[in-house]
Amino acid sequence: WQDNARPSTAHNTIKTINRLCYETQENPPYSPRLAPSHFSRFRPFEEALRDHGFDSEIEVTKAVQKRFHD
Repeated sequence: WQDNARPSTAHNTIKTINRLCYETQENPPYSPRLAPSHFSRFRPFEEALRDHGFDSEIEVTKAVQKRFHD
């Protein structure tokens, strides 16, 4: 959900997510530990993995590790 979403839209979205039993997690919009210049380092991963579907966190980890070694 986005911080700038209308309250009714955000509420309905959260209700639907909970009804469908999806797991949710709270994430800050950005990590305070990363400087803006660091974000460019992740762009190759984002572009390489954007169109892939992953069934587990293990698959994501393996794909990222593979990109590091390529």
